[in-house]
Amino acid sequence: MVFLDEPSDEDRLDLVDVLPGEDMHERHYQSSDSTVGDIRRKGLNTLAVYWQPKVPITPYTTYQHEMKYVSPSLYGDDAFYKALLIDNEIGIADVEIISKNQIEEVLGFVMPFWAAEVTVKRLYRYGMSGRRRRCEQPTLHDDGHKVRWTLNRPKRGRVYVLLAIYTGQKSRYIRESQQLFLPARIGNFFRKITRF
Repeated sequence: MVFLDEPSDEDRLDLVDVLPGEDMHERHYQSSDSTVGDIRRKGLNTLAVYWQPKVPITPYTTYQHEMKYVSPSLYGDDAFYKALLIDNEIGIADVEIISKNQIEEVLGFVMPFWAAEVTVKRLYRYGMSGRRRRCEQPTLHDDGHKVRWTLNRPKRGRVYVLLAIYTGQKSRYIRESQQLFLPARIGNFFRKITRF
């Protein structure tokens, strides 16, 4: 990152996806170049980690910020996601995720402007449909236990989402996601009543 002025608190924050009601402790977050200043909830599914640089940031000088965290939320046993809100002009966003469970499939997509908040329905609608995959795609490594996702010059103000489906869980993920939509529920209802 290159800051043109002294960065504000809002310029120095990392967003972490969490389930509603979940919190994160400082011990879950690590950074080689900064310390945690504050952690606040931002919306239903996001925590903001406000960081303080260990070395003063100089305007017009490249500053590289690195961080890693252990998710405080135990997502579903079929899939998980990672959302990146690009709130600054950056050259490269590089994400690496290590999973205990083996991953079968990963995909990346860009949320539409009008639906920037990630929900289970939107993960399925925009991710699995393939309509929004207008970005570099993540790759699997280490026999499906590590995901690497590099975005070159992601667009400011957009939300990029990585969706990972665990091995053997794709059909379950699709089936359960489809149940969130009214046509699928109506179809199931009619299938049930026609059995009698």
